[in-house]
Amino acid sequence: MRKVIISILFCLLSSYSVARNLGTQGHTWEIIEDDILLYIQEQLEKLDLEKLKRGMTDKTTKTVEEPDPVSFIEDSQDERLYSYDPTYILDKDIYDHKGKLLYHKGFKINPLEKIPLRERLIFINGNNKYQINYALKIRKDTPSKIILTSGKPLELQRKEKVWIYFDQRGVLTSKFGISKVPAIVEQEGLKLKIKEVKREEWES
Repeated sequence: MRKVIISILFCLLSSYSVARNLGTQGHTWEIIEDDILLYIQEQLEKLDLEKLKRGMTDKTTKTVEEPDPVSFIEDSQDERLYSYDPTYILDKDIYDHKGKLLYHKGFKINPLEKIPLRERLIFINGNNKYQINYALKIRKDTPSKIILTSGKPLELQRKEKVWIYFDQRGVLTSKFGISKVPAIVEQEGLKLKIKEVKREEWES
């Protein structure tokens, strides 16, 4: 062991003795280190803050004026009729603010028993003039809410002087299983009747 330690020390000393000054090799430059805070300030001064503000405002306005279309929705060709049962089963006990038990886990609730759907829901492609006209015509006969899956809701609202809604991110169409528009949703008993309208009807 002693011999091993002596050998290691000898190697280290030998390496140290070789690490001598070999002189200057190649060109050298003075190291210049910028003040990082000064650099950041200079970069910020280059930004056109008004331009950025206008860009953000324009982007927000565009999103409101023309939201992203619901990607999975297509124009209907054939009629499809089906129903949607909104009943759901509680997966836990529900208590009021005082801790009193209101509903047991497993209890079935149908929202239509408490809050009926008083108006038809008409889902349409807001970029299709035939579907727009179809929805406006139905609305004259029966109280209805027009809900776009694509298009410019505010522009249409200003033009037609009626409230226009938009199915953001396809929340409602996904819940109701709608894949084609125009689609009409109305209450029938304690279920919702859904009709995807055939092309000959909405395009006439």
